[in-house]
Amino acid sequence: MPIVFRQWITPFYVFGDNGRRIGFGEQAKEMRGEPNAIGVATKWEPTNRPNAFFLVQVQRQLERRKTVVVPLTA
Repeated sequence: MPIVFRQWITPFYVFGDNGRRIGFGEQAKEMRGEPNAIGVATKWEPTNRPNAFFLVQVQRQLERRKTVVVPLTA
């Protein structure tokens, strides 16, 4: 990878996206297609139905009073 020197810094903006990378609702409405925007998938489909979100299974376990472990990397 080459080293690039610049006199300015262009910020990157992260927004919640879906696995299909489609739709223009909520955050994506303003950010999708922008050259300095990065979509991070947080749900399966471009909808707000509860089962569309990746973490719905985690939420169900917490509601059942189960322990959820999130591993940390060193």
